[in-house]
Amino acid sequence: MEIPYISEHPNDFQDKVSRKLVEKYHKAKLGKNEFKFNLKSLPAEIYDFSWKELIGVDCTQGGVTGIFLCQFEDNRALTVKGSPNVAQDYFTTLLYQKLAIQVPLARIVQYKDKEFKKMMHSLRSKTYHDLYIDNQLTHELDRPFLIVSEYYPTLSLLMLGPKRSALCFGYDKIKGYSRLRDLGVILALDLFLNNSDRIPLIWNNQGNPNTLCIEVIPTGLYGENLGDPEYVDIKLGTIFSVDSYCNCLRKDSVLAETLYNQHMERLERYIFSILRDLDEVLEGRNIGQVHFPSMEKAKEYFQSYANIALDGTQLFQIIKGIVAGLKDIADLEEGDLLEVYESARQLPMEDKMNVWASGMQHIDMQFLSDVKKIIVNAISASIENVNWVIRNYNIDESPLYM
Repeated sequence: MEIPYISEHPNDFQDKVSRKLVEKYHKAKLGKNEFKFNLKSLPAEIYDFSWKELIGVDCTQGGVTGIFLCQFEDNRALTVKGSPNVAQDYFTTLLYQKLAIQVPLARIVQYKDKEFKKMMHSLRSKTYHDLYIDNQLTHELDRPFLIVSEYYPTLSLLMLGPKRSALCFGYDKIKGYSRLRDLGVILALDLFLNNSDRIPLIWNNQGNPNTLCIEVIPTGLYGENLGDPEYVDIKLGTIFSVDSYCNCLRKDSVLAETLYNQHMERLERYIFSILRDLDEVLEGRNIGQVHFPSMEKAKEYFQSYANIALDGTQLFQIIKGIVAGLKDIADLEEGDLLEVYESARQLPMEDKMNVWASGMQHIDMQFLSDVKKIIVNAISASIENVNWVIRNYNIDESPLYM
């Protein structure tokens, strides 16, 4: 039923649901305040704060779900997110931390925690006047497990545009090409976890530009200009991954086993193609031309979503990051990986409707072990070139012959 919120008075409606919606609208209209989230907020300490100090909430789209930006006193902020893949999200966050990959600090708030009710009450108390955000709260946070994370001002790839992309992925006087190498490390983890929802290196999709974001250092007076891709008077920081999931395959049927084996073959071919491109450069066989078959999809992705044509030097930095990331995965002890898995599996005090257990079913240790074997074999076969990457990892100059 369509409800004419604005023109009608609550008493005109006999339907109980309709009456409550209209009452909510009129209450909001009377009590509305114009909260504006401070994009230059500093990260709040996610383990040591009080929800009573919350002063406002805004909502933004990040990754595949809405993210709630929570403003606290003293210009501090954090984020709250409800993820449909919360167990995988938490597992991958722990794995990132184990491999020393920079990722915003995060923790899980469970519906059995005393904090859960306090958090939801505080969020509701600051959003009742805004029907959109209030409805988003209901839609996104009606889950038994929520993620509280550090807040960082960020830009997604779609918010960059040609000028900002050149600023972000070109040579930086301070960071050099480190963002591209950091991106390569993220992509190595995607290959390991079969996370297809970012850059389609081996997957038949278009990728997702909302799962990569770049930190904006809160200096200067960028304000509302942050959303303007033509505005470049900003200082950029680290590149982050958003919504990094683990999508393991299983061999629980004849068809599933066929798909499993096909994936392993495709993955192995791709990893060896990366190492072959690396070898071409180090052996000087690409004189007069720079072409990396392993980076074609990445190049198309950035052209489509970030309006930038990455050159050979930039693509080579991504290759260095992927190779270094694969080396870290190859060196990861089986016991360390199992420890991460068990830490994630045992987290819930109580698993309402088996939400957590269902998510953990997507994480299969046999699959990860088989992928790791492929990575170990590939790294071992090219160990001299891999060691060259490790020795020269932070060097921005490349040995490209052009």
